Amino acid sequence: LAVEINPRQPRRNSFEVSLVKEDGSTVQLWSGIGKGPPRKLKFPEPAVVVEALRNSLA
Repeated sequence: LAVEINPRQPRRNSFEVSLVKEDGSTVQLWSGIGKGPPRKLKFPEPAVVVEALRNSLA
């Protein structure tokens, strides 16, 4: 599994995680854009991202 960090200029003060599949389709695993305040809600718990990734690859 190849990982690419910030292929484009990132949004300020929020975090998104996406999976680009081999066929070129994109699956958004997590987005903090619509979350918060507080600011900590804009960043995911690692377990949440791992679970979303597992579900998308299954």
